[in-house]
Amino acid sequence: MRDCKNCTNPCVEAKGSKSITHGNRVIACAYSDSLPKGSLDEILSGLEQNVLYSCTELGISPKASGSTDNNIRGAWTRWIFSAVSWNFFCEYAAQHNACVVMLPPISRLTFTDLFDTDSGEALKRGLLSRLKSHGIELTMSNPDFICAADVPPDELFQVPITSLSLENQAILAKAHEKIVGSCQYNSVKFGIALKTSLRSDRRYQIIHEGSTLKAFIAHLQVRYWDIDFETNYYAVVANHVSEADRRVLSAPAIHSIVDVHAPPVKAIDAIYEVRSTEDMESCIRKMVEHHLGLLQ
Repeated sequence: MRDCKNCTNPCVEAKGSKSITHGNRVIACAYSDSLPKGSLDEILSGLEQNVLYSCTELGISPKASGSTDNNIRGAWTRWIFSAVSWNFFCEYAAQHNACVVMLPPISRLTFTDLFDTDSGEALKRGLLSRLKSHGIELTMSNPDFICAADVPPDELFQVPITSLSLENQAILAKAHEKIVGSCQYNSVKFGIALKTSLRSDRRYQIIHEGSTLKAFIAHLQVRYWDIDFETNYYAVVANHVSEADRRVLSAPAIHSIVDVHAPPVKAIDAIYEVRSTEDMESCIRKMVEHHLGLLQ
């Protein structure tokens, strides 16, 4: 049984009449020497029970802890998906100089900074600078994950993640730093939006992300006279996806509907409903098979 009273990294801390729940510590405590497996609902419910247990042990009101906050459930799901995708992909990293990495918010990483000097300048001084001269700002939130190929080889990407300890969480969170400034114009194979629910605002956020990413790539294709590659965008939803959700997410990438000589393309290429860690691995497998042919 956990000794919450003597823990040096408590999951829950009192702050006046309220409290703070540290989601990363909660999942690290539960999976310090293993990885979550099986039903996501059972995993997340178990983590919530751990928070309630800690509240009881520390004399903190469960209602003040935010233990059922959707943001915390989303963060837990993100760590789980990150570990699953990392471990599926790492055995191919050396062979293909490729990786799947989690991206931080746009406040900590500008998406265009992932590209090498030539490609980055094509976007910043070409597309974005021209838009700015007309008083237009093209903004986006970062994809939750991207798959990049032809990046500098790094042994880090070949080492499996065996637990969700704080140390391993740091590896997953900082792995994107290894590819900043190194992605060629055709390196980004796909992006992923990971959600635990599809409220109307989140649906349109995903569409905007996919559409903007594809506009960037289309600009690079023109600049480099190369249309022999594609960059897809996927929605992975750890919840039920309704028919209404699928209709909304079938929207086109805006740049693709202005040229009558070219077929329109979707902003979101596929939607994956995941309810378990096995589902997560299955959807990653399908993405990788489509783009990199790793499993021949």
